[in-house]
Amino acid sequence: MIKLEPGYYKIQRIDYAETYGRKHARSNPNQIHILYVKREKQGLTLYLDHNTSSISPDSLTGYEVISRFEKEPIISKCNITISFQDSSGIKYSWSMSDMWVLRNVLVFLPWLRKPFGFTPRKKNH
Repeated sequence: MIKLEPGYYKIQRIDYAETYGRKHARSNPNQIHILYVKREKQGLTLYLDHNTSSISPDSLTGYEVISRFEKEPIISKCNITISFQDSSGIKYSWSMSDMWVLRNVLVFLPWLRKPFGFTPRKKNH
């Protein structure tokens, strides 16, 4: 088990730490993940990447810590991609660079609201 303190970490599967690690049927086998460790009354709670549900420390078996974030990283080249498939089987994938564009897509294409769980704000008049 990895010894962790509260904070943010970069982690990676151990079998991909080597340049020519084992091959698995995954789309990005060498992906680096962000692990968030939070201290709560019952102990440490772990969150992986964008998940809002905590994970078990046992699920980190096979991972290694690359580094700990000591300060907020400088972010560049942000990109948000949404993908969906319509009832005729056509696949769509759109990339955008900010939340404003994503919001506009969901406001102006109302059939995407429900599948993505988007509820527009009510305007106060």
